[in-house]
Amino acid sequence: MDGESLKYKLSGILNENSLSDFMDERTSYDYIYEAVKEFVRRTKSLTGSQSISTVVNQTSYDLTSRFMHLYFRDSWNRLIIKYTSSGQDSWLTIRDYDMFVQNQRTGSVPNPDSFTLIDNQNQPTNVSGTATANGAASNGECTLTDATAPFSNIQYGDSVHNTTNGSSGTVIALTSTSAIVTCLFGGTSAEWALGDSYIVVPQPRKSLILDPPPSGANDTITVPYIELPIPVYSPYRSYRIDHQFEMALVSYAAWLYKYKDRQPVFGDALFKYWDAQCRRAVNETNKTFNRKSFRVNMTKTPSTYRDRSYR
Repeated sequence: MDGESLKYKLSGILNENSLSDFMDERTSYDYIYEAVKEFVRRTKSLTGSQSISTVVNQTSYDLTSRFMHLYFRDSWNRLIIKYTSSGQDSWLTIRDYDMFVQNQRTGSVPNPDSFTLIDNQNQPTNVSGTATANGAASNGECTLTDATAPFSNIQYGDSVHNTTNGSSGTVIALTSTSAIVTCLFGGTSAEWALGDSYIVVPQPRKSLILDPPPSGANDTITVPYIELPIPVYSPYRSYRIDHQFEMALVSYAAWLYKYKDRQPVFGDALFKYWDAQCRRAVNETNKTFNRKSFRVNMTKTPSTYRDRSYR
Protein backbone atom coordinates (compact mmCIF):
# COMPACT_ATOMS: atom_id res chain seq x y z
CA MET A 1 0.00 0.00 0.00
CA ASP A 2 1.82 3.06 -1.29
CA GLY A 3 1.57 6.63 -0.11
CA GLU A 4 -0.40 7.88 -3.12
CA SER A 5 -3.08 5.19 -2.79
CA LEU A 6 -3.47 5.79 0.93
CA LYS A 7 -3.84 9.54 0.48
CA TYR A 8 -6.37 9.05 -2.33
CA LYS A 9 -8.53 6.73 -0.22
CA LEU A 10 -8.23 9.07 2.77
CA SER A 11 -9.53 12.02 0.76
CA GLY A 12 -12.33 9.80 -0.54
CA ILE A 13 -13.51 8.65 2.88
CA LEU A 14 -13.47 12.28 4.07
CA ASN A 15 -15.26 13.42 0.89
CA GLU A 16 -12.58 16.02 0.18
CA ASN A 17 -11.04 16.86 -3.21
CA SER A 18 -7.62 18.14 -4.25
CA LEU A 19 -8.73 21.76 -3.71
CA SER A 20 -9.72 21.14 -0.10
CA ASP A 21 -8.22 23.42 2.52
CA PHE A 22 -9.27 20.98 5.28
CA MET A 23 -6.61 18.40 4.38
CA ASP A 24 -2.93 19.03 3.84
CA GLU A 25 -0.27 16.61 2.63
CA ARG A 26 1.88 16.55 5.75
CA THR A 27 -1.05 16.02 8.12
CA SER A 28 -2.39 13.21 5.93
CA TYR A 29 0.96 11.42 5.92
CA ASP A 30 1.33 12.01 9.68
CA TYR A 31 -2.11 10.58 10.47
CA ILE A 32 -1.57 7.56 8.22
CA TYR A 33 1.76 6.90 9.92
CA GLU A 34 0.09 7.08 13.32
CA ALA A 35 -2.46 4.56 12.05
CA VAL A 36 0.28 2.20 10.87
CA LYS A 37 2.19 2.44 14.15
CA GLU A 38 -0.91 1.71 16.20
CA PHE A 39 -1.87 -1.17 13.88
CA VAL A 40 1.58 -2.71 14.24
CA ARG A 41 1.51 -2.24 18.01
CA ARG A 42 -1.84 -3.99 18.35
CA THR A 43 -1.41 -6.76 15.78
CA LYS A 44 2.34 -7.43 16.17
CA SER A 45 2.50 -7.58 12.39
CA LEU A 46 6.08 -6.29 12.09
CA THR A 47 8.80 -7.88 14.18
CA GLY A 48 12.55 -7.74 14.59
CA SER A 49 15.25 -9.03 16.90
CA GLN A 50 18.29 -7.45 18.52
CA SER A 51 21.36 -9.34 19.76
CA ILE A 52 23.38 -7.74 22.55
CA SER A 53 26.73 -8.91 23.96
CA THR A 54 27.08 -8.65 27.72
CA VAL A 55 29.81 -6.90 29.68
CA VAL A 56 30.94 -8.16 33.08
CA ASN A 57 28.89 -6.56 35.90
CA GLN A 58 27.06 -4.25 33.47
CA THR A 59 23.31 -4.09 34.03
CA SER A 60 22.10 -1.55 31.44
CA TYR A 61 22.08 -2.06 27.65
CA ASP A 62 20.75 0.23 24.93
CA LEU A 63 17.91 -1.00 22.73
CA THR A 64 17.65 -0.12 19.06
CA SER A 65 15.49 2.86 18.14
CA ARG A 66 13.40 0.45 16.03
CA PHE A 67 12.12 -1.14 19.25
CA MET A 68 8.43 -0.50 19.97
CA HIS A 69 7.47 -3.25 22.41
CA LEU A 70 8.56 -6.70 23.54
CA TYR A 71 7.21 -9.56 21.46
CA PHE A 72 7.73 -13.04 22.98
CA ARG A 73 5.62 -14.43 25.83
CA ASP A 74 5.90 -17.68 27.71
CA SER A 75 3.08 -20.10 28.58
CA TRP A 76 2.30 -17.95 31.66
CA ASN A 77 1.77 -14.94 29.39
CA ARG A 78 4.92 -13.25 30.72
CA LEU A 79 7.08 -11.15 28.42
CA ILE A 80 10.46 -12.80 27.96
CA ILE A 81 13.87 -12.44 26.32
CA LYS A 82 16.54 -15.08 25.67
CA TYR A 83 19.88 -15.23 27.46
CA THR A 84 22.61 -17.46 26.02
CA SER A 85 25.69 -18.37 28.06
CA SER A 86 28.22 -21.07 27.05
CA GLY A 87 25.82 -22.30 24.41
CA GLN A 88 22.95 -22.78 26.88
CA ASP A 89 19.73 -20.81 26.47
CA SER A 90 17.55 -19.53 29.29
CA TRP A 91 14.55 -17.23 29.27
CA LEU A 92 14.40 -14.12 31.44
CA THR A 93 11.06 -12.67 32.56
CA ILE A 94 10.18 -9.00 32.90
CA ARG A 95 9.21 -7.27 36.13
CA ASP A 96 8.19 -3.76 37.09
CA TYR A 97 10.90 -1.14 37.34
CA ASP A 98 9.84 -0.02 40.81
CA MET A 99 10.16 -3.58 42.09
CA PHE A 100 13.51 -3.79 40.35
CA VAL A 101 14.78 -0.70 42.18
CA GLN A 102 13.52 -1.84 45.58
CA ASN A 103 15.00 -5.32 45.29
CA GLN A 104 18.02 -4.72 43.08
CA ARG A 105 20.81 -7.20 43.64
CA THR A 106 24.38 -6.02 43.17
CA GLY A 107 26.24 -9.32 43.12
CA SER A 108 26.83 -10.69 39.63
CA VAL A 109 25.72 -14.17 38.56
CA PRO A 110 26.40 -16.38 35.53
CA ASN A 111 22.76 -16.18 34.43
CA PRO A 112 20.49 -13.22 35.34
CA ASP A 113 16.91 -14.28 36.01
CA SER A 114 14.91 -11.14 35.22
CA PHE A 115 15.00 -7.81 33.42
CA THR A 116 13.15 -4.54 33.14
CA LEU A 117 12.81 -1.71 30.61
CA ILE A 118 13.19 2.01 31.21
CA ASP A 119 13.69 5.13 29.13
CA ASN A 120 17.27 5.53 27.99
CA GLN A 121 19.04 7.91 30.36
CA ASN A 122 21.61 8.71 27.64
CA GLN A 123 19.24 10.05 25.03
CA PRO A 124 21.13 10.79 21.78
CA THR A 125 21.76 14.49 21.41
CA ASN A 126 20.57 16.56 18.48
CA VAL A 127 22.77 16.42 15.40
CA SER A 128 23.45 19.70 13.64
CA GLY A 129 25.61 20.87 10.78
CA THR A 130 25.43 22.09 7.20
CA ALA A 131 24.62 20.29 3.97
CA THR A 132 27.72 19.61 1.86
CA ALA A 133 25.75 18.88 -1.33
CA ASN A 134 22.50 19.83 -3.00
CA GLY A 135 19.52 17.57 -2.32
CA ALA A 136 16.75 18.39 -4.78
CA ALA A 137 13.22 17.24 -4.02
CA SER A 138 11.88 14.30 -6.04
CA ASN A 139 8.53 12.62 -5.35
CA GLY A 140 8.41 14.25 -1.93
CA GLU A 141 11.87 13.12 -0.87
CA CYS A 142 15.26 14.83 -0.69
CA THR A 143 18.66 13.65 0.52
CA LEU A 144 20.58 15.50 3.22
CA THR A 145 24.33 15.00 2.77
CA ASP A 146 27.01 15.95 5.28
CA ALA A 147 30.50 14.73 4.40
CA THR A 148 31.55 14.83 8.07
CA ALA A 149 29.41 11.66 8.55
CA PRO A 150 27.47 12.64 11.70
CA PHE A 151 24.47 10.32 11.16
CA SER A 152 25.66 7.11 12.82
CA ASN A 153 23.01 7.39 15.59
CA ILE A 154 20.20 8.69 13.40
CA GLN A 155 17.23 6.44 12.60
CA TYR A 156 14.18 6.64 10.38
CA GLY A 157 11.33 8.42 12.12
CA ASP A 158 13.63 11.05 13.65
CA SER A 159 12.64 14.68 13.10
CA VAL A 160 14.69 16.90 10.78
CA HIS A 161 14.70 20.68 10.37
CA ASN A 162 16.21 22.87 7.66
CA THR A 163 16.89 25.99 9.69
CA THR A 164 17.97 27.93 6.62
CA ASN A 165 14.76 27.72 4.57
CA GLY A 166 12.41 27.00 7.48
CA SER A 167 11.17 23.59 6.32
CA SER A 168 10.90 20.54 8.57
CA GLY A 169 9.99 16.89 8.29
CA THR A 170 11.05 13.33 9.00
CA VAL A 171 13.96 11.01 8.29
CA ILE A 172 12.56 8.20 6.13
CA ALA A 173 15.65 6.22 5.08
CA LEU A 174 19.34 5.88 5.88
CA THR A 175 21.78 5.83 3.00
CA SER A 176 25.02 6.01 5.00
CA THR A 177 26.49 7.83 7.99
CA SER A 178 26.92 10.84 5.72
CA ALA A 179 23.55 10.81 3.89
CA ILE A 180 19.92 10.41 4.97
CA VAL A 181 16.71 10.55 2.94
CA THR A 182 14.21 13.03 4.31
CA CYS A 183 10.83 14.53 3.56
CA LEU A 184 10.40 18.25 4.11
CA PHE A 185 7.34 20.47 4.30
CA GLY A 186 6.81 24.22 4.56
CA GLY A 187 9.50 26.87 4.44
CA THR A 188 10.62 28.70 1.34
CA SER A 189 11.92 25.51 -0.27
CA ALA A 190 11.24 21.91 0.78
CA GLU A 191 14.65 20.58 -0.23
CA TRP A 192 18.36 20.85 0.61
CA ALA A 193 20.83 23.28 -0.89
CA LEU A 194 24.58 23.35 -0.42
CA GLY A 195 25.31 25.19 2.84
CA ASP A 196 21.83 24.80 4.35
CA SER A 197 21.94 24.41 8.13
CA TYR A 198 20.09 21.47 9.68
CA ILE A 199 19.12 19.96 13.03
CA VAL A 200 18.11 16.29 13.41
CA VAL A 201 16.22 15.45 16.61
CA PRO A 202 16.45 11.72 17.55
CA GLN A 203 13.45 9.85 18.92
CA PRO A 204 13.45 8.64 22.52
CA ARG A 205 15.24 5.34 23.10
CA LYS A 206 14.83 2.60 25.71
CA SER A 207 17.27 0.62 27.84
CA LEU A 208 17.15 -2.97 29.02
CA ILE A 209 18.39 -3.68 32.55
CA LEU A 210 19.41 -7.14 33.76
CA ASP A 211 19.03 -8.31 37.33
CA PRO A 212 21.30 -9.52 38.77
CA PRO A 213 24.14 -8.25 36.55
CA PRO A 214 25.98 -10.91 34.50
CA SER A 215 29.35 -12.19 35.66
CA GLY A 216 30.36 -13.29 32.15
CA ALA A 217 31.46 -11.27 29.13
CA ASN A 218 30.17 -11.84 25.60
CA ASP A 219 27.08 -13.76 26.62
CA THR A 220 24.22 -13.03 24.21
CA ILE A 221 20.93 -11.31 25.00
CA THR A 222 18.35 -11.84 22.27
CA VAL A 223 15.48 -9.35 22.33
CA PRO A 224 12.58 -10.14 19.96
CA TYR A 225 10.53 -6.99 19.51
CA ILE A 226 7.66 -5.38 17.66
CA GLU A 227 9.34 -3.15 15.11
CA LEU A 228 8.70 0.53 14.43
CA PRO A 229 7.45 0.74 10.82
CA ILE A 230 9.40 2.77 8.27
CA PRO A 231 7.45 5.99 7.59
CA VAL A 232 6.01 6.71 4.15
CA TYR A 233 5.91 10.35 3.13
CA SER A 234 6.04 10.04 -0.67
CA PRO A 235 3.74 8.64 -3.38
CA TYR A 236 5.79 5.59 -4.31
CA ARG A 237 7.04 4.17 -1.03
CA SER A 238 4.85 1.60 0.66
CA TYR A 239 4.16 0.09 4.07
CA ARG A 240 4.91 -3.57 4.73
CA ILE A 241 1.32 -4.24 5.80
CA ASP A 242 -1.13 -6.68 4.21
CA HIS A 243 -3.13 -4.84 1.53
CA GLN A 244 -6.45 -6.11 2.94
CA PHE A 245 -6.08 -3.76 5.89
CA GLU A 246 -5.59 -0.62 3.82
CA MET A 247 -9.06 0.74 4.58
CA ALA A 248 -8.53 0.11 8.28
CA LEU A 249 -5.47 2.36 8.25
CA VAL A 250 -7.28 5.01 6.23
CA SER A 251 -10.22 4.88 8.65
CA TYR A 252 -7.94 5.54 11.62
CA ALA A 253 -6.37 8.52 9.84
CA ALA A 254 -9.84 9.82 8.95
CA TRP A 255 -10.87 9.40 12.61
CA LEU A 256 -7.99 11.68 13.61
CA TYR A 257 -9.10 14.23 11.01
CA LYS A 258 -12.70 14.13 12.29
CA TYR A 259 -11.60 14.79 15.85
CA LYS A 260 -9.50 17.66 14.58
CA ASP A 261 -12.69 18.93 12.91
CA ARG A 262 -14.68 18.39 16.14
CA GLN A 263 -16.95 15.78 14.59
CA PRO A 264 -16.62 12.92 17.09
CA VAL A 265 -19.84 11.16 15.97
CA PHE A 266 -18.47 10.55 12.49
CA GLY A 267 -15.04 9.84 13.94
CA ASP A 268 -16.30 7.17 16.33
CA ALA A 269 -17.86 5.20 13.48
CA LEU A 270 -14.54 5.21 11.66
CA PHE A 271 -12.72 4.12 14.81
CA LYS A 272 -15.12 1.21 15.34
CA TYR A 273 -14.35 -0.06 11.85
CA TRP A 274 -10.62 0.30 12.52
CA ASP A 275 -10.93 -1.52 15.84
CA ALA A 276 -12.88 -4.40 14.27
CA GLN A 277 -10.22 -4.81 11.57
CA CYS A 278 -7.46 -4.86 14.20
CA ARG A 279 -9.30 -7.60 16.07
CA ARG A 280 -9.63 -9.54 12.85
CA ALA A 281 -5.93 -9.21 12.12
CA VAL A 282 -5.01 -10.34 15.63
CA ASN A 283 -7.35 -13.32 15.40
CA GLU A 284 -5.92 -14.37 12.03
CA THR A 285 -2.39 -14.09 13.40
CA ASN A 286 -3.28 -16.24 16.40
CA LYS A 287 -4.73 -18.90 14.12
CA THR A 288 -1.61 -18.84 11.97
CA PHE A 289 0.52 -19.60 15.02
CA ASN A 290 -2.07 -22.10 16.32
CA ARG A 291 -2.76 -19.93 19.36
CA LYS A 292 -6.06 -19.18 21.02
CA SER A 293 -7.31 -15.61 20.63
CA PHE A 294 -7.30 -15.04 24.39
CA ARG A 295 -5.68 -16.41 27.50
CA VAL A 296 -6.94 -16.46 31.08
CA ASN A 297 -4.39 -16.94 33.83
CA MET A 298 -6.14 -18.69 36.72
CA THR A 299 -2.98 -19.10 38.75
CA LYS A 300 -3.10 -17.74 42.27
CA THR A 301 -0.95 -14.63 42.56
CA PRO A 302 2.19 -15.43 44.58
CA SER A 303 3.33 -13.03 47.24
CA THR A 304 6.89 -12.64 45.96
CA TYR A 305 7.93 -9.31 44.49
CA ARG A 306 8.68 -10.68 41.04
CA ASP A 307 5.15 -11.78 40.31
CA ARG A 308 3.71 -8.31 40.52
CA SER A 309 4.73 -7.84 36.89
CA TYR A 310 2.66 -10.77 35.68
CA ARG A 311 -0.79 -9.78 36.84
